[in-house]
Amino acid sequence: MKKSITLFFLLILNLTTYSQDKKFSIDINYPLAINNSITEVNGIVDGSFKYRFKELDAMTIGAVYTYDLATERIDSYLSSLKHTYHFNHLGGLIEFKIKTVEKLHPFAQAGYTLLTTKSKLRISDSSDPDISEDQTKVENSSGFNLGAGTSYDISERFYLQLYYHYIKVYSQEDFSKETRGYNYDQLKLGVGYRF
Repeated sequence: MKKSITLFFLLILNLTTYSQDKKFSIDINYPLAINNSITEVNGIVDGSFKYRFKELDAMTIGAVYTYDLATERIDSYLSSLKHTYHFNHLGGLIEFKIKTVEKLHPFAQAGYTLLTTKSKLRISDSSDPDISEDQTKVENSSGFNLGAGTSYDISERFYLQLYYHYIKVYSQEDFSKETRGYNYDQLKLGVGYRF
């Protein structure tokens, strides 16, 4: 794992050295969960890698990969259920140019979402609460995502951003085998670096 992280940072440093027109950027955001089908979800961290490949007069077109990590915990008298949500989003990106306010960059994005849910159920014995049994389960579901927001340059390389991210994933119910859609909406606030 340490080798992978070191290799990633060396790649970023290499791209920074050779890229003069800043086609790449990375950002880290805090995802605030709002209006969800899934209850009591707490966003932990969100990160994006963006590549801009086409420059036009009014907009820039690119691609974006985003990773979200969120958790949910439901406690009752003798049981505890914890879900860990790993969202992977891949899609297209459009950044709009405002000539009168060059530091402001409204953007929109859309793409495919893969959600991996890791669930851990802990059941305690009613006669002795210190004795418990753990059950784990991993499920994959997929869907789509849409986003819109704006970024503001605080320097040539660094920026702040705020955006709304709508996520819809579909999964099959265990017993009925019926496909059901879940919404996971986020408001994200973060910082980014262009290179």
